[in-house]
Amino acid sequence: MLDVAISLALIFFLVATIVSGVHELIAAGMDLRGKQLERGIESLLTGVTSLSPNGPGLKQQLYAHPMLDALRDGSRLPSYIPASSYALALADTLVTHYKAAQPLFDGLPAAIDKMPDSALRRSLLALVAQSRGNAEQLRLHIEAHFDSVMDRVSGWYKRQTQWMMLVLGMVVAVALNIDSFELARRLANDAKLAQQMAEQASELVKQQQAELAHAAQAVASGASAPDMVDPLARIDRVKVQLTATQAQLDKLKDLRLPIGWSWQEWDKKTDAWWLACLGWLLTGIAASLGAPFWFDALSRFVAIRGSGKPVSGSAPAPGPAPVPPTLPAPPTTANAAPPVPALPSGPTGPLNDFESTVLTDVDILALQLALGLTVSEASGELNPVTREALRRWQRQQGLLASGEFDEPTAMAILYP
Repeated sequence: MLDVAISLALIFFLVATIVSGVHELIAAGMDLRGKQLERGIESLLTGVTSLSPNGPGLKQQLYAHPMLDALRDGSRLPSYIPASSYALALADTLVTHYKAAQPLFDGLPAAIDKMPDSALRRSLLALVAQSRGNAEQLRLHIEAHFDSVMDRVSGWYKRQTQWMMLVLGMVVAVALNIDSFELARRLANDAKLAQQMAEQASELVKQQQAELAHAAQAVASGASAPDMVDPLARIDRVKVQLTATQAQLDKLKDLRLPIGWSWQEWDKKTDAWWLACLGWLLTGIAASLGAPFWFDALSRFVAIRGSGKPVSGSAPAPGPAPVPPTLPAPPTTANAAPPVPALPSGPTGPLNDFESTVLTDVDILALQLALGLTVSEASGELNPVTREALRRWQRQQGLLASGEFDEPTAMAILYP
């Protein structure tokens, strides 16, 4: 049964990889991230269409501001806007239009007083009152308000992505005839086929982990990190990923799995079309969970299978576990440094739009190594250890120790 579970997890991982790649191509082609961000900016500017009767809209003025215009990629909308850039662009636009005596956040309260009544004016007045006349506090409050709205935008994008991946998963399942029930039945009745697929899954996991470790070591040695924000670079990586996935599916077809269409398969589906629809639906739902979910499950299953595999011959006497060569040896001198205390618990997972929609596992791994974490600590996940390492770096740079990644922070860490 373990081989059957590994085989199904392998198929779901490959389908999810195809679905994620196709979604990424659609998102890049339709500029979905930029449009959702624009929608979030519009919600921030509720009640204000333009600062003057015949002038351009406030949203257009903000996007035309040099702070935000520099984030464009040609004619494409920015897919990510730092809170500091938004706050500066808003303050400069309002202060310049209403001709305040002082620049930026020092003159912003006077500019807000001259604005016509709107939801934006009322929210800015509340932030001014909260800052108690401190321009720096006003800037921080505007940035915090922007981040809270961007969290909601991130939720919009995640829901949109989930539905799109479900639909794409169904389309791929039907197009390739990947019926979960038929696959499970065939694997359960053919132990040799399940074993062959489990061995192929083990090879795939080793290959993926080796590629991830190689990329991490390349970044640690000073090589260029993958571009995290360039849409063209992301599309190129997706195309390479889809090509590799197609090669894996071709290997599965060589095992004579019930994948793909033939007249025999068509007759079989028409005889029990309702069961086939349920099998396709299950495949689509599984694919919508995402490739990282299934790769993690596949890695765990493969590890369990490897640990439970019988060893031929007499087992050697147990000995001390070898120290990995990439980790420093434990100190042996009397003046050795005391052990590092356990890090406090902290937030895990993505906290903002940049972390949830831009950073990939490889990007996070590269950032962890650049922050000084060891290979064993660099998990590719935004865990408390990573947050604490980022806070230490931020304090060293004289920045607010938020423990959150944004685009300027990530680029400053990777390219010091």
